[in-house]
Amino acid sequence: MNKRAIVNIVSEQTIPNVLYIKEFSKTPISEYIFITTPRMEKEGVLKRIINVCSIDAEKIKRIQVSYDDFLEITQKLSDGILEPQKEYFVNLTGGTKIMAIAVYKSFSELHTRFFYLPINKNYFEEILTGEKFNISYSITIEEYMRAYGYYMEKTQVDLMPFEDLQKLLNAFLLNLNSEGKFKLSAKLKERFRDGTWFEEYIYQVLKQVLKKYKHDMNIRINVYGNNMRSEHTHNEIDIALTYNNDLYIFECKTTTTSNLSEELYKLSAVIKNMGLKAKGILVTLNPHAVQSIHAGGYIRNQSFLDRAKLLNLEIITLAELQDEDILKKRFKEILGLEEH
Repeated sequence: MNKRAIVNIVSEQTIPNVLYIKEFSKTPISEYIFITTPRMEKEGVLKRIINVCSIDAEKIKRIQVSYDDFLEITQKLSDGILEPQKEYFVNLTGGTKIMAIAVYKSFSELHTRFFYLPINKNYFEEILTGEKFNISYSITIEEYMRAYGYYMEKTQVDLMPFEDLQKLLNAFLLNLNSEGKFKLSAKLKERFRDGTWFEEYIYQVLKQVLKKYKHDMNIRINVYGNNMRSEHTHNEIDIALTYNNDLYIFECKTTTTSNLSEELYKLSAVIKNMGLKAKGILVTLNPHAVQSIHAGGYIRNQSFLDRAKLLNLEIITLAELQDEDILKKRFKEILGLEEH
């Protein structure tokens, strides 16, 4: 048996399909079978998966079914489509429950191995054996965005020296606490006013935290596409990061008078159509995000933490930003990094 086929059930969550294809195509594949629906075809979901994975068109087989019709699905799969002499690697992660059950029934009669991607994990588990297969492939930000119908533009950024960024943060904290003025050069004063220094500081701290880990990270990118009104409408993202095949979007705010609830809702809207593996993090210097100020520093405002949790977001406040070690520890918690 020397022919192997990869089978995926197409759904709005494209990343599990992309990762499955990338991971299991390291050996020669004779055929890629996609079980899809009219809506997925209309919305171009399968096309995005194929493009991101650069699959040869001659190896692709589409099987279009009704998402809720068990008998139709099993019938279409049995009508001369499946070949007993092939070995099938089936990904059951996507689609509806009816689709997954129908696919399992149809392929279980052949030489088949079944896999799925557990939520918030970076491995595929073989269903019948329980064996776990770690995903070695690391998706890039661009691949992730393309899989969900976005395209991105990077901007050229000349990062400030980290020592200068630390000075600007200290100046902000001293000014906020009325502890006197922090002396800055004319050049640093100009950067202090435009606020972009803060996202550069967060970017460089993240770089330090992730220096031993494979990742992809960009600062100040423009993202277009998906459900935006036109190609000229875009989201400006301060920092985008892919690590462990999850997407992290960081929004960095220096303003002390902004509406925190509005900022949380805006960030939630940005990641809404970026899949279940997208996570949003609001990093804010707004003093309203802390509950009180005392001799030891800041305490986070629990009401905003709860609101962020309801929106499936993380929030980083002055409570973490007052101490770089505490900030790094918080980033490690969010990214799921083990302590060293």
